[in-house]
Parts: sequence; C-alpha cells; structure tokens
Amino acid sequence: MTGANYHVAALARYAAAWPSAVALGKIRCEAHSSRDSEVFNADHLEGPSVNRRNLIKTAMSLPLLAGGLSHGLAFAQSKTGNARSLRSRVRPSDSSWPSAASWAKLKENVGGNLIEVHSLFGSCASEPNGTACLDALKNIGNPFWIGDQPAGTQVSGWLDAWTPAPSAYAIKPRDAADAAAGVNFARENNLKLVVKGAGHSYLGTSNAPDSLLIWTRAMNQVKLHDAFVGKGCEGRVAPVHAVSAEAGAVWMDLYNAVTKQGGRYVQGGGCTDVGVAGLVQSGGFGSFSKGFGTAASGLIEAEVITADGQVRIVNACSDPDLFWAIKGGGAAPSASLRDSLCAPMIFQSFLAARGGRSKRSRTQISRS
Repeated sequence: MTGANYHVAALARYAAAWPSAVALGKIRCEAHSSRDSEVFNADHLEGPSVNRRNLIKTAMSLPLLAGGLSHGLAFAQSKTGNARSLRSRVRPSDSSWPSAASWAKLKENVGGNLIEVHSLFGSCASEPNGTACLDALKNIGNPFWIGDQPAGTQVSGWLDAWTPAPSAYAIKPRDAADAAAGVNFARENNLKLVVKGAGHSYLGTSNAPDSLLIWTRAMNQVKLHDAFVGKGCEGRVAPVHAVSAEAGAVWMDLYNAVTKQGGRYVQGGGCTDVGVAGLVQSGGFGSFSKGFGTAASGLIEAEVITADGQVRIVNACSDPDLFWAIKGGGAAPSASLRDSLCAPMIFQSFLAARGGRSKRSRTQISRS
C-alpha cells in the first residue's frame, strides 16, 4: 500500500466515528533538549513513506468520490423503492427528545455532573443590571473566563459563518467513564454531541444548539514523566521525558509545569489559553514550531473515547491508524479528557531549551 493510500485508509477507517468521538485523557508529549531536536525530523519517522503531492491530490479527490458514490447509491435505492431520508438529530421540540426521567438517570450515572446550559448574556434581557449580566459584560474580554463558562466561545461566529448558541445540557466529566456515558447517551438518543475544553475553536466545532456537551475544562491535571514508554511499546522504543495533560488543560498549564517548574520545554500553542487536546487534533503549529515541530508531532500517546463509547489507548504501537488520524485530523473527530484528549495526552518535552538566540527564532528561551 502506498503512503498516500495508507493515510487515506487510516482516515476512512475512523471517519464514521469522528463526529462523536471524545478524546479523554492523557495527551503525552515528549520533552526534549536542543540535542534531541532531531527526533522531529520527518526522515526519522517509521512507517510507509509519504509523497505529499500524491497525498494532497488523493485528499482533494475524496469529496468528488464521495459525491459520486452518494448519487450512485441514491439512484440505486430509488430504483428499488428503498430510498431512505437523511436522519436528523433530535431536538427539544421533537417528541423523541429524552424525557425528564432519562436526563435524571444520566445525571445520576455521571455523579450529578449534568447541568443545563444558558447563554452568557441570557440574563441581560430580563435583568440588564443584574449581577450575572454585569459579570458577563465585565469579563467577556478575558479568554480564561470564557473558557470557564459552559456556554463560552472565544469568537462570535467568524463573520457570520456560524452563530454561537449554548448546548441544552452539559456533562462535566470526572473521568473517562463519565464522558463515555455521555457519548453513549447521545448515540442511543440520536442527539447532537459536541466536546469543549477551553472554547477556542474559531470554526465553532465545540459549539452547537440543542446538543449535549461534554465539557472537559475541569479535567486539567498535568503530570511530568522522567522515562515514559507508551502502552505496547515496551522494548521497542526508548523511554523519554514526557508530560501528560488531561483533556481540559490549556497550554499555560503545561508551560507552567514543564518549563517554569521542570526546566524543560514542550511544543504547544502561542496563545496560552488554547486547549491542549484541540490544538493537537488540529495539527498544533506554535511559536517555536520551526525549531521543535508541531504539537501533534510531539504526541506520544492519547486516551480517547470513540463513537461506540469505548475508551481506547492509542499510540504508534497500539492502534496506529487512529493515532495517526488524531494528530491533525481535526478537533471534531475526538475530544480530550486526560490528554491524550482523552484521559491524558502525553507529549515529549525538551531539556534545556536553546540558550541564546536561535537562527530560527528571535525569542530567547532561557536555559534551566
């Protein structure tokens, strides 16, 4: 199988699960010194070689292929009289919307951590001088405050491309089991499911009206590892310095733990309020990517919940196709809880980032 076909197959295998997959946990990233920066050299990566031009051509042809297949299938079904209408998600006005008893049962299953979500400025219509309204108006310019609100988004729709609207309910998961309960409930009741950490998605992928939200912001623990090896990789790869972060962690949390406290560096986003899991799943280009690669390239392992409600540990040794797909496939496919977006994601970190001025960066990173 050629490199291009391999990657397309990897994406296709999980495409059906993407809309409602949740990344849970530990995102683990490696921590490196300048001496170790060669690990990001694409020439050192194992696996099939990739011809970028062929890969791009193949990816661009997929919409046309999908369109042709859908028209062909529709024609065949209409000829046999078995055409089916597209299924839409259930909304509160529909008779099949879950009953109050069903929501109460879900709330019990997640330890009481199911809440109703209200618009940030909903109270301003009835009480413009009320505490809630004044608090929202005062803090709306603070991205960290926005991230701490279940209905918060850091953009108002990107020139009317989409309209911010709160979910109907949100689960504040304590662990992967709570998030999986939400995924299963949404699937079984045909609900729209969205996942949000810090609300930094300018494309609105963490926002949808009449939806069930898996809100991971409170899952923000960060842990340093002196010698980490991914599950199933024992004896196959050397241990590395790494950091794991839960799904709701933002890059400020990692920079504080890895650089300020640990004297190392982890490649992340330039905006410190950006969610770790979302950035990784979107590729993760940051201020020092020219020297240390993207955030996704530093990902070692992730714990994710797929659309079938299964919690999975993925890395280069265990489920490499899904591992490849979450490293830049987009934040909709999976959401993080631990980080891996999942329980934790684990990243490589760098020792003693370059002292002095680098040819690739005008910003000095002090040596610990």
